[in-house]
Amino acid sequence: MRKNKHIRDQLIQVFSEKQADVLTHVVTEAYDKLVTRSDLHELRDVVREMADAQKASTEQLAKTDQRVAKTDERVAKLDERLAKTDERIAKLAENTERRFAETSEQFAATNGRIDRVVACIDQLTGQVRKLAIGQDELVGPVYEGKVATHLDAYVGDTVAHCVVLDSRGKARFFAHLDPNGLLDRSEVSDLRRADILATGRIDGEAVVLVVEVSRTGDEYDITRTARRAAILAKTGTRAVPVVACLHIGPATRALARSQGVWVIRKGRLLSQAS
Repeated sequence: MRKNKHIRDQLIQVFSEKQADVLTHVVTEAYDKLVTRSDLHELRDVVREMADAQKASTEQLAKTDQRVAKTDERVAKLDERLAKTDERIAKLAENTERRFAETSEQFAATNGRIDRVVACIDQLTGQVRKLAIGQDELVGPVYEGKVATHLDAYVGDTVAHCVVLDSRGKARFFAHLDPNGLLDRSEVSDLRRADILATGRIDGEAVVLVVEVSRTGDEYDITRTARRAAILAKTGTRAVPVVACLHIGPATRALARSQGVWVIRKGRLLSQAS
């Protein structure tokens, strides 16, 4: 028994209790059977190999534990980085939301300023329009008198014996205008509102000039004098629509050409083809 205990005490230093018990039993049994010296040597070698294998297994387990510990450390660092990243994303979202709110406020303020500027422009445009109308009202009668006085000089190269009808001349003109009753009362009234009526001859044929006078010739002037000339033409009279103005734009001149309206600008009769 002592021998068994001595063997077991030596074995348990390397092996577990169960392994030590098994080996003790094997050694005792072999000894009891009077094993040979070579058998003991072989048994010792087997035990040594088992001890080396157990030691290697223990070392491998220790290395594995170290690797696991390092892995845990790396995972912990990764978790820390992820936490910092989440914090940065949260701050970025907060800053973005704040900047968006600030931009929205600035945009609203800008829209308010734009609305005020537009309102000022509209007000200024209205004032300018009123000034222009007032200026036309002041300049119109003066320029109309000038055109009436000098109409013969303006169209003399094209219209011979050009005579502007005064109030008496207009009265006689309308008294004999429509003996057959071809015009209704509204048409005659429209024709009476022409700024200037003048008679003359073109290539020996009698003509009547229906003249609208305006500081700035516009589409309304063109269509109005063309309409009145067409009314007069219903009576069999050759009528020439004319707009006399100081200023006229390209688009209005193009409209005048398409309507067969003569344009006198600053005292000069413009060619219909120009």
